[in-house]
Amino acid sequence: MGNARTGKHLLNGGFAYGAEISAWVKLLVIGIGFLFALLVGLESLYIFEKNIKRKVSKLVCYSAISAIVLLSGIGVYIGRFLRFNSWDIFLRPVNLIKQVVTQIDRFFIQFVLIFSFFVMCNYLLYNVIFRRIIRQPDD
Repeated sequence: MGNARTGKHLLNGGFAYGAEISAWVKLLVIGIGFLFALLVGLESLYIFEKNIKRKVSKLVCYSAISAIVLLSGIGVYIGRFLRFNSWDIFLRPVNLIKQVVTQIDRFFIQFVLIFSFFVMCNYLLYNVIFRRIIRQPDD
């Protein structure tokens, strides 16, 4: 099955995984960066929720969180697929808006909704694990 010389291993006749350590190190570095960014984003969303809860109703608070999560999905789409950067909203706002409007299609909607669902599920899980179980309830 495996070929020690090439470092490639086959599963049912197709490429399954490689034994080259550099690929695994890259995956580890990217994975750690992803987890760190996710945790920092979730903590920021929690701080936002904590501050806004004191000033508005729960409905307004959760609507704002949902809007932020949806906007983050749109932002990831814009950065990943349209290849814009954060500062383009200030430097090239008209071009950015034109590109976004012309790119709204089925994939755009699916990607934004799936990514937003992923972030919201992670936020709810983060809230349960880190806020209600690990930290003090009055934090």
